[in-house]
Amino acid sequence: MTRKILFPLILTLLALAASCGVSRVDDIRIVSVGAKSVTIAGPRAYDGVLLIGVKNPAMTIDVSEMEGIIYYNDNYFGTVSAEPITIKGRTTQVYEIPCHSVISEDVSLIEMMMIYSKKSLEGMKIDLSFKVRAKGVTKTRTLKGIDLNSMIKL
Repeated sequence: MTRKILFPLILTLLALAASCGVSRVDDIRIVSVGAKSVTIAGPRAYDGVLLIGVKNPAMTIDVSEMEGIIYYNDNYFGTVSAEPITIKGRTTQVYEIPCHSVISEDVSLIEMMMIYSKKSLEGMKIDLSFKVRAKGVTKTRTLKGIDLNSMIKL
């Protein structure tokens, strides 16, 4: 009888312990965002290196398959992707993240220049998805409607 009770209890505790490692990912905070460089990679494509300050009180994690959809005033503006990175545990550190973006064919060059001339990203939002791996457990995360104006100052 005790085996029938203990076995599911032990499995439940092991599953809970395994999920706790990744749930601490919620404690990670972005403390700064900046751009180190931006270069033109094509008529509507840009390569860049972002400087992201991260405060990570949790364990070391690997972040991969970072992809985002950018919106301007709720209209599709383009896509962005970034290279995988490893965020060291129990540190506050700035990471250089190579990324690539492509502007939609529906966005005119005049529109792009107007956005840049405002020196503001007001109206720009991004939906991000990425995979987080910690202690052998991988989870896909999605963040929707991130206001770029509040994060990045031009």
